[in-house]
Amino acid sequence: GAAAAGCVDTLTSPPSPPPSIAQVSPSFVPVVVADQARLTLTGSGFSSTTSVRLDGIELAQLPPQYQVIDDGTLEVALPHTGGIGQHVLQVVTPHGSDQVTFTRVANYLPVLDLEQSNPGHLLLAEGADFTVGAWPGDTVYLFVSAVRTPSVLPGLVSFEIGANFSSWYSLGSHVVSWATGQVSVHLDLPPNLPAGFEVHAQAASLSGFLVQFPVPVSNVQSGTVLF
Repeated sequence: GAAAAGCVDTLTSPPSPPPSIAQVSPSFVPVVVADQARLTLTGSGFSSTTSVRLDGIELAQLPPQYQVIDDGTLEVALPHTGGIGQHVLQVVTPHGSDQVTFTRVANYLPVLDLEQSNPGHLLLAEGADFTVGAWPGDTVYLFVSAVRTPSVLPGLVSFEIGANFSSWYSLGSHVVSWATGQVSVHLDLPPNLPAGFEVHAQAASLSGFLVQFPVPVSNVQSGTVLF
């Protein structure tokens, strides 16, 4: 018979499947976690991830806010955005996308996070950015010190910084938002601070409903000036 000239068999590989998220852990996350909250997504198809979106907004790739561990595992470092309630994480690849929900819950006791805290470094030009999570309606008091030795008022409050209040600077009082469950405070650093200078911070929280003694205080966050 006659040859079928010009007929070319084309072999094509099957299309890659879209990502599939099986689980997010943890599924409930406090609004503020010291040194940033992290979520782990498990599933499949993560190797070709081009972006990860939180409530529709792309997370940064530099500095990285997410990391593909392998095809079945992806880790996300949550920024201090959004607030109390349900949020959506979406993984996007050239082959499609999938999404999962998680819930942010209010911090019952005060928790402090300093951006670029140790072992990171503070830059004088950028200052220091603090976020405190506490119960909505509480009043948060934020303090910084160059010394990490205690300051104590017996029966009232006990801090791990301040050298008995001799090295003490107040960043004011702030009412925790009912919507976000947090407060954000920026500190301009003096331009003459030397490299290696350490800034220590701690917060106290007074309830809007029932004052508690000793007053609850947060963890300490410390940062070191690079230049």
